[in-house]
Amino acid sequence: MWQNYPDGYKLENAVNKLSVIALVCLLAGCAATPQRLDWPDLMPPKSYYVAYYEADKLNQQDQAPEEYLTWNIRFYQGWTLYRRGWNQLMDEVDEALQEPEQRTLAREKMLSIGKRVSAEWSKADPHRRINTSNVGVWGNALLESFLYGDTMDYIDKVSTDVDQLLSGALTASDITPDRYYEEDPDDVFR
Repeated sequence: MWQNYPDGYKLENAVNKLSVIALVCLLAGCAATPQRLDWPDLMPPKSYYVAYYEADKLNQQDQAPEEYLTWNIRFYQGWTLYRRGWNQLMDEVDEALQEPEQRTLAREKMLSIGKRVSAEWSKADPHRRINTSNVGVWGNALLESFLYGDTMDYIDKVSTDVDQLLSGALTASDITPDRYYEEDPDDVFR
């Protein structure tokens, strides 16, 4: 086709360059446009988190909704800095408990705890009542509960503590490892 034109080669190059420029502009436009956040199936509904976010006007001043929602996803799925997300912890509870009734009850309680914790923890630092240290203490103590065989009691204790944190009866600094299990003097990580 290009051979029908006297400068067919030059015209073909010009069209190719224009195509590349158009493609680059299109891709740049896509990168600049906020992307739709894919919502995982194994989480509470996105609408729950949107309502929680919209209820806190002070947090909205410091955190965009996309950032807040991203942190909720990270809570459940894990991320580069902490690969074990809430969903994995729930699976580990299932594996640790022997009786199917206990597994079902534990999963219901863990779903409730995860929903309340993630909604608050995902806020910007100055506005949240539950911080990363709290989540780490709970995760580590949950794993310890498997060794002691008191996982159900431990889950109930955390649920109560989450309610008290959210109501202001406890502060984030009240949540320490020794709140759940005595400190092992030989544990170099405590």
